[in-house]
Amino acid sequence: MNTVERKVILKADTEKVFKALTDADELMAWFPTVAKTDPRMGGEMRYEWAFEDSENDGFQDMQYTEFSAGQSFSHSWDAGGHPTIVHFKLSPKEEGTELDLRHDGWADGMDEAAEMHGQIWDGYMQNLKLYLEEGGDMRSQMKGQKTRK
Repeated sequence: MNTVERKVILKADTEKVFKALTDADELMAWFPTVAKTDPRMGGEMRYEWAFEDSENDGFQDMQYTEFSAGQSFSHSWDAGGHPTIVHFKLSPKEEGTELDLRHDGWADGMDEAAEMHGQIWDGYMQNLKLYLEEGGDMRSQMKGQKTRK
């Protein structure tokens, strides 16, 4: 089994980072085109992505499987019909917040899918950093993703 792991230091306090990861309006500023979220244990969420080329459009219906307000959470993730789990953990650091992302539950033979998700997470983690530190958004350069603006 593969595990996709990413770590980034964000020049923002943990409260701001946690909100960017769980609040629908904040999420739509850096990640999906449309987000609905009920940030609590067992809460449901839906992300929708729209692109200039509609063949790239997609969505995720998920559920929080762990939730510790301001510190960490996990949620389900459908990887092409295979259930996986995405974990986020925030740690305060002198320079801001360290965000650890772990996406696991990949079955044997899903190396290519895990690698593709790793590349996608790289882009969105960069965009989260840009959003929190500079108010920027580079999603339109990411396969022409549409934003809510």
